[in-house]
Amino acid sequence: MKNGTVVVLLTTISGNSSLNDGGGIYNNAALDVNASTIADNAATANGGGIANNSSSVVLKNTIVATNAATTGIDLQTTQVLILQMDTT
Repeated sequence: MKNGTVVVLLTTISGNSSLNDGGGIYNNAALDVNASTIADNAATANGGGIANNSSSVVLKNTIVATNAATTGIDLQTTQVLILQMDTT
C-alpha cells in the first residue's frame, strides 16, 4: 500500500521470508498493528519482522520477536516508531 493506513488486528504473522526487506511485513504506508504477533519471519536484508520505509509504525499490545535479518532483526524503520501497551 502506498497511501493510507494498513491496520493489522488480532493476527499472527509467522513463518514468512523475503529475499530482500520485510520478512513478515514490508510497509510503505502508515502501519498500525494491534494485539498481534509477528514472529519467526526472515529477510535477507532489512527488517525480519517488519521493514517500514514510509510514515509511522504504531505497535499496540503486540509482540515482535524471534525474527531474522541482516539489519533490523525484528524491526527496521526509517520513520517514527510508537510503542503502546494497554495495562487495563
